[in-house]
Amino acid sequence: MKRWTPVPPVENREFWGRIAATEYGKMMLEDAVEYLATPPVAPPEELYRESFVTRDRAKYEKVYFQLKYQARAIAIGALLDPRPEFIRRFSEILEIFAGMKSWLLPAHDRYPHTAIPMSNVNGLTVTTDLVSIDNASGLSIAIGALETLLDKEAVAKFKKTLARLIIDPLTLIARNRRPYDYWMFLDHNWNAVCYTNTILTFLTADVPEKDRDLVLDFSLEHLKLFLSGFNEDGYCREGPSYFGYGFGHYTYVSWALYEASEHKINLFASERVQQIAYFFEKVMLGEHQLPLFCDCNPNIFIRRDMMEIRDYLIGKIPHVDFMPYRVAETGRPQDLNLAQHFMLIGNSSGSGMRPIKLKEFDGFPKTGVFTFRGDDFALCIKGGHNQEYRNHHDVGSYVLVKDDKALLLDPAAPRYNMDSFHSKNSYQNKLRNSYGHAVPVCDGNLQMSGRQSEAIVKEFNDNGVTYDMTAPYRNTSLTQLLRKVDFDRANRRITISDSAEFSEDSEFAVPLITFGKWEIVSPGMLRIFRDGEWEFFCKVDASAEYEITDELVDDDILFDEPVRRILFTFKEKAKSFKISTTFIMEK
Repeated sequence: MKRWTPVPPVENREFWGRIAATEYGKMMLEDAVEYLATPPVAPPEELYRESFVTRDRAKYEKVYFQLKYQARAIAIGALLDPRPEFIRRFSEILEIFAGMKSWLLPAHDRYPHTAIPMSNVNGLTVTTDLVSIDNASGLSIAIGALETLLDKEAVAKFKKTLARLIIDPLTLIARNRRPYDYWMFLDHNWNAVCYTNTILTFLTADVPEKDRDLVLDFSLEHLKLFLSGFNEDGYCREGPSYFGYGFGHYTYVSWALYEASEHKINLFASERVQQIAYFFEKVMLGEHQLPLFCDCNPNIFIRRDMMEIRDYLIGKIPHVDFMPYRVAETGRPQDLNLAQHFMLIGNSSGSGMRPIKLKEFDGFPKTGVFTFRGDDFALCIKGGHNQEYRNHHDVGSYVLVKDDKALLLDPAAPRYNMDSFHSKNSYQNKLRNSYGHAVPVCDGNLQMSGRQSEAIVKEFNDNGVTYDMTAPYRNTSLTQLLRKVDFDRANRRITISDSAEFSEDSEFAVPLITFGKWEIVSPGMLRIFRDGEWEFFCKVDASAEYEITDELVDDDILFDEPVRRILFTFKEKAKSFKISTTFIMEK
């Protein structure tokens, strides 16, 4: 395949002037001007090495990602308005990247990515990761478009580092002349992200055509493994956030290949790809709400760009209309990487987006994830098991939304550190274990890890589902735990009923997870509210007396505030318990 780029060179002022005049162009120029006020900073090597001692990834990543965001803004700004200060600044940024020993995140310069910790930064080996190849793809496109204006020495230094860290090692692997990198046989987001950026790098960088074809063929063959990581019904075991990240990259590389091949290569012609591609519509709780299952960032957004590109590739619409927008919380552009911005700049009409149409009921029956929707309220509940990718101990967890605001929630991911994965400490965090999820506590025990910790779907329909959730508590005397959802659209009520049977006298408790406060307004009736934002009522019916306690949970939480765990605990031990919580959407 010949070299291809999604955007024209900077000299095409008719094109870039038209983009600059759009609302998107004005936003991106504002962002570039703001970044111009801060000189770029090279990520300090001492912080990289410090991560291995303190176990803290955040300090290094904060500096590194600031440089990446600055590179993105300045590169696009320089194309929209090639003023000298933008060109000089982008050349400076290229010099910084050229001088770095490694483009990896420190967390990926150790097991299982490398045999010897810090082997990349110490110059013992060169491996690649999500971030390093992301740099390669976006900056390669930017250099291709801006090269005639950039400092020639800075460009030459960058290309030399690009070859050393990315192009040469990946070419040698494709020739079977060096060991495979960690991610190359995975079937989760790493596969899609890394192969996507590999393909974009080799499409857009100045490499021999025979090497380009070799690496593209190698990448496309191994990219197929990514699809095998989804459940049979198309559910993403990594949760909504990593669906947007992993399948988002898959969507963009499909689009790039479609355009680069003059519409001869279309990965979305596959029924399996199309099945997976509708994941968002099946779990969305509203226009802006997703259930934060597994490792989700609370600021996750619904990827309308993916929906537009999908519908274009399967022939439902004649062109992509999406352009990134300003995020209300930060005032900055939507968080897409540089290569994705370039794809949209070069291939989207940017004229608007179609409305989303959601069904009253949707889900993934084989996995056991279901979404129930009313006119202004919705609930999504998760079955699954406790050995999923980016796993949390969350079998039976659910999210309740009204007016596009989460009333009861899954508290999402904690901040990552060096022990977040591949560590015996992974589930000590209350947001990862079942303590931070709205699932029962059986005789003082939380849910167990493992594929066998699975919810069995007993029955389901448009108005509810029943699970057998016994297996996650197999270390107790529990003989059966059933959780039933009744979604009553007409009366605007949702009931979660739990019934537990033990072989010996045991304790039993059920929590709610919310941002709200609570008060008892009458026997068996709680008002749960968030000052000035929302309120709803919870009617509790139980087979015996219970007490209510609460606690704020803040284990490295990514929300701006801790979440509240309201716990209903039966006062006496017994062999049998029943409790139902009915959430009333009207007073």
